[in-house]
Amino acid sequence: MPLHIFYTTDENQEIQISMRWNRSEQGYFMSIEKKGNDDFPLWSSLYEEPFFPKTLDNFLLLLDQCNIQLPKRMIYQVVQDSKENTVCDKERVYALFQKTGFAAWENSHGKC
Repeated sequence: MPLHIFYTTDENQEIQISMRWNRSEQGYFMSIEKKGNDDFPLWSSLYEEPFFPKTLDNFLLLLDQCNIQLPKRMIYQVVQDSKENTVCDKERVYALFQKTGFAAWENSHGKC
């Protein structure tokens, strides 16, 4: 299952949003973490039921309330993973640098 990771900043702290389609649960997973806080994520879909929702709607609403906008390509890729029920260990990384405006980069590694 590909893991999609988005890096951005909030009040000069790096934020990581991880999202994936969970094939075995047939639902989506998302977590929000601050860099340097390795113990527990700030938020995880595992904190609320359903743990693996069938749509991204509530995730996107939560991110919108936090003023975090994911790259459209990331959202598209996660949805495609669900449609294809993708099985692989690929990781896709995206980033937003606030000082230079919206500039996303994608780096895929792993194999499908």
